[in-house]
Amino acid sequence: MNILSGRFCKTLLIITVILTGVFFAHSSADAALVSCGRLQDDPATTNINETKQCTVCDTLVLGSNIINFMLFTVVPAIAVLLYLIAGFLILLGGANPGWVSAGTNIFKTTTWGLIIVFGAWMITNSVLKSIAGNYFDEQPDPWNKVVCVGPVGPLPPVNPPPVNPPPPTGQKYSCNENNQCVANANGQHSNSTCDNKCQAVSSGPFAITPESLPDAIAGALLTYRVGGTGGIRPYVFYLSDRSPELAGINVNTSGFVGAIRAPLVPSTYFIAILAYDSSTPEPQKVIKKYTIKVVAAADAVVISNVVITNVTNTGATITWTTDKPSTSQAEYAIAGSPSGTPTTINSTLTTTHRVVISGLRPGTDYVVRAKSRITGFTAVSSNYNFKTTGSVTTACPLEPLTPITDPAALAMEGGQTIVWTSSNVDVQRNLTKLQAEFNKLKSLIPTAVVNSAYRPLSYQAHLYEIFQDAQQVNSDPSISSNASCNVTLQQLTAEEIKHGVCSRSSPCLASAPSGCSSHTKGTGIDIGGISDYNNVNSILQQNSVDLRWQGLTDDRVHFNLQNPPFTGCAP
Repeated sequence: MNILSGRFCKTLLIITVILTGVFFAHSSADAALVSCGRLQDDPATTNINETKQCTVCDTLVLGSNIINFMLFTVVPAIAVLLYLIAGFLILLGGANPGWVSAGTNIFKTTTWGLIIVFGAWMITNSVLKSIAGNYFDEQPDPWNKVVCVGPVGPLPPVNPPPVNPPPPTGQKYSCNENNQCVANANGQHSNSTCDNKCQAVSSGPFAITPESLPDAIAGALLTYRVGGTGGIRPYVFYLSDRSPELAGINVNTSGFVGAIRAPLVPSTYFIAILAYDSSTPEPQKVIKKYTIKVVAAADAVVISNVVITNVTNTGATITWTTDKPSTSQAEYAIAGSPSGTPTTINSTLTTTHRVVISGLRPGTDYVVRAKSRITGFTAVSSNYNFKTTGSVTTACPLEPLTPITDPAALAMEGGQTIVWTSSNVDVQRNLTKLQAEFNKLKSLIPTAVVNSAYRPLSYQAHLYEIFQDAQQVNSDPSISSNASCNVTLQQLTAEEIKHGVCSRSSPCLASAPSGCSSHTKGTGIDIGGISDYNNVNSILQQNSVDLRWQGLTDDRVHFNLQNPPFTGCAP
């Protein structure tokens, strides 16, 4: 057995040396132990950039690669060999009992060795993963694989925005009659705060646009532009963060992003943009992370020969060609707008594209770009400018109030406060019973009076529309100075005075119309003139009146029918 043990050890040593040689031969033939630090990129490994600088994390990858190969290639081979030897000794142990004992010991020792080795590997690899991490991957790698991701080295410093950022060229502002700073071509101020002479007007929460950035081709020049919506203009932009492979990317304060070529390795990368608006005393700050999908040139589509033709006062045609059959879509916007309007996608795959754009304003400057998509990639052209024919007409953004047609709503609009009729048969059944039950209550409590009963759905919608229009005028000061809005504004003012709700000078909250409210479906009534509401329900119950006081804290005079003929919602 000593001879066998000696030969056995020599055999294991020879096998280990052979497998180790295979490992290094495999590494040399297919890829380096770590994919970094080489003078040239290996064209055979299209998904790896071997020219990138090695980092501490790559040392961890080296250790992980060696450990993984030893565990998943060398150790299993040796374990199989040992199990074969153990089985051989046990099978032939009839003539030599010592062989059975030796085979059993080899079997047990090998099994325990595998448990210890793989247990140690799990602990070691978990530690390596916790150090290297996959903290920027949207789809994390398997837990037993170390991948170097995340920022490497210090990022470019982020400077605070200037105290008075430069306004857009030629933009002027002035204080209006509401002491608000608004854009005015004849204004005497060059910033959106009107030199702090009046209140700057915010157009809502500040946000960075667009929502996403187009795909890129490996090795091609990256050029993007970001902008903003809401807040107070002008905006300033900075680079906040980026993938290590995009270390040279630049973001200037006006929102231009680019100045480097896309990485050679097809993958998904990211940049984060920091932006400030011009709100005072503290500007609004926003950070937006964009992912940039980079694909190989063979998997991309290229747009060329973009031409704009057939420009009219309300439309235009954009044509272009692509190097591969792809879809057709255009995206257009008024010049200076933060976001565009896409046309419907034409899914027919072609290399010659034509999209007709309609519904444009006369005499207006527009920008348009072409978009074509194949599976896994969307190509987007540069922006192209054109101007529609005709003269500029500034339409009023405030829609006129919707005319009332329901007879009951018209009666209330005319000044009638109590209405007992409805054009809907089911609601009318409720109103008939509601009026009868009130008359019973009136005979028991003569001082009772009806404050409000049926409110037609169209009448509630009318009041809510007044509220919405008032809010729109408050949020868009240009409406008040737009001559096209004069008639609509006069109508709105008259309705505000008539109803006393939600005026621009005294804004309030109004509920959206609902066919399920008790007043709208004819089951609710407001009754005043009752001295003791707390005991009224007992009186009604004793006298079989099908009304019950609801005891609402915000509507102390509200009663409902207990058993209405119609329990659904008003249409």
